[in-house]
Amino acid sequence: MSALGVTSTSLAACSSAGEATGAALTDAASIDVDAGPLLLRNVFPDGLGGGPSIVADTGAQRAIFALQRDSRYLVGEDLPDSLDAVLTDAEGVDRTVTLPVRAEQIPLHYLSLVFEPSGSGLYTLSAELQGESLSTQFVVSPIDDVPLVHPGQPMPALDSPTTSNAQGITPICTRDPACRFHELSIADALDADKPFIVMVSTPAFCSTGICGPTLEILISEAATQPDLNFVHVEVYSDPSQLGAVPQQELVAPTLAELGMTFEPSLIAVGEDGIVRARLDASMDRHDISAALASAVV
Repeated sequence: MSALGVTSTSLAACSSAGEATGAALTDAASIDVDAGPLLLRNVFPDGLGGGPSIVADTGAQRAIFALQRDSRYLVGEDLPDSLDAVLTDAEGVDRTVTLPVRAEQIPLHYLSLVFEPSGSGLYTLSAELQGESLSTQFVVSPIDDVPLVHPGQPMPALDSPTTSNAQGITPICTRDPACRFHELSIADALDADKPFIVMVSTPAFCSTGICGPTLEILISEAATQPDLNFVHVEVYSDPSQLGAVPQQELVAPTLAELGMTFEPSLIAVGEDGIVRARLDASMDRHDISAALASAVV
């Protein structure tokens, strides 16, 4: 996952999954499954690390997790196809959930929990795997505290940068070569009266992490989706200045307008301008394909 951080004033460059909650992970390929306890870890801004949670008490929400030994991801035969778990809400009410494991065409897996919160507060996810008990907690925030655009809401008509009007963003795309999703702004895509996809990512900083692979998946999917428009939004106004200029000063204005303190994120918007789906922090081909399909329904 590419994590920008969990607060609006603390953004981190693209790196491995888990940094949204402060977990420093190592190369999954070097895992020794006996090296430490089995852990269920949050890999999204969860409201527990000093910043707000991105999970709101409205409609269907998505939270993602990882299975780790110590600080390393499970891989291969040690990774299940799915995880049966119990989700306990802030009032202590349990429900049984199944989290599919996703890892199609991305380097690290995640477990996807899609659910409708019963209200805001502290939630607990509990499970058993390989004879070990797993548990993690995360915050569901009131919707007014989560300044993101949510499924069911109208997409704002943002004048995001384009190749013809870069608005000081340089380069307009950190992929090499640049992707072709910079011809339209978000406002242009809304005016086109056609479903569209917005991808927020900075591929140059994680060509082998999540942002790079997810953009490559989107490019591949776009080749078979003539009924969709696509908009790619870069994260930094001038990434060459990272380290010389405070990071917060380099964050592209479109991210602030979208309320994002993390990357990558994919937003699927229907022809009517209403958001159909939002994928945050990590996404594989399966989830990307499903999000694209939701926009054209």
